[in-house]
Amino acid sequence: MDDRLLAAAIHAFPRRFRMSRGAEMQSTLADVVSADPRPRAQLHAALDLVLAGWALRRRTRPPLRQYLGHRIFGTRLQEQYHPWLFDDLDGWFRYRQPGMIMTAVALVNVLMPFVLGGRPSDNPYLIWSFVIWTAAVVVVAQVPYFARRDRERILRKNGYVGNDHSPR
Repeated sequence: MDDRLLAAAIHAFPRRFRMSRGAEMQSTLADVVSADPRPRAQLHAALDLVLAGWALRRRTRPPLRQYLGHRIFGTRLQEQYHPWLFDDLDGWFRYRQPGMIMTAVALVNVLMPFVLGGRPSDNPYLIWSFVIWTAAVVVVAQVPYFARRDRERILRKNGYVGNDHSPR
């Protein structure tokens, strides 16, 4: 099987799972593919791997209410979802708040013409405000201090000390 296809299929699994069982999955898939070298069988095996990874992600994610509470208000998660929390903090976490701000700014900029009347292209202020706000959000997202501070706050709220995921 193509290494890029294998890497993409394994990437469907959560990071903690890939770190602990990545080599095992690769060797098992290599054995399966060597038994049936047809391209269709390889694609079928890769698709099965992707679906299994998505199912594992869905099973280990908190329920919608807790997920939204964590995402929007930073509430404490139940202990059974802490492995998901670590994946969240180690992944795209630093872009979460700037992404929410950017989404809100985009909605305001899209809805403002309807409030003021006219089309967005008729008002250059709206176009430039969107560009400036988007650039500002991207700059803020790149500042590691804010991401580290939020990460430490969420870890403390969930009963962990520092960044090493050790409980209090």
